[in-house]
Amino acid sequence: MGHVGEATRRPELRKVLTERVRADIDANLAYHEASGLPGDAMAVKLLILALNWLIVEQLTLPEVFTEAEREELVTAAVERIVAVGGTTDAA
Repeated sequence: MGHVGEATRRPELRKVLTERVRADIDANLAYHEASGLPGDAMAVKLLILALNWLIVEQLTLPEVFTEAEREELVTAAVERIVAVGGTTDAA
């Protein structure tokens, strides 16, 4: 995930990455709302943050969690965040 560190040093890269990531988040939110999946916009954003960090952890420190632990973490994140999120709501 070197591009994140590089974006800190290079404002032009930060601008491009910010626009790209924001567009991806907006697309995920629009898809989620249109599909009628459970959970609201906040649940989607929380899942994006939680799962992205788990990916970073796996790429940089792959021995921190076993494969079984990662599967349990993903399942728990979805179940807990979506259960709390309630209905789809643009937030």
